[in-house]
Amino acid sequence: HGGLKAAVLTSRKELAICPILDSLMEPKGGGPGDTYIYLDPTAPAGAEQPRSRPFKRAIAFVVGGGSYAELQSLQEWAQSRQRVITYGSTDLVSPEQFVEELSHLGELQGGGGVDLR
Repeated sequence: HGGLKAAVLTSRKELAICPILDSLMEPKGGGPGDTYIYLDPTAPAGAEQPRSRPFKRAIAFVVGGGSYAELQSLQEWAQSRQRVITYGSTDLVSPEQFVEELSHLGELQGGGGVDLR
């Protein structure tokens, strides 16, 4: 049973934010990061911002809400690639808080507040 438990605990799914950051931080072209705005604070004002230089440190900010699962996935991804990522979001809720918010929205929609816990 110990081997199975270890396999279950160490198998993590890489969430969508990880390949996006990989594409932005190691620009190769053709990746999911190609559609994101790139701002280089070291570039001269008004100069074109080439994406040719890889970098090891970044800030990832999620507008609309993040999750602890996303934060953990990103931390593991960054550690495995020797990168430093600062993660932030407009709202960070636990799974229980998320279910409570869904239940409240159901009440507001006239769905009669079902307890989803």
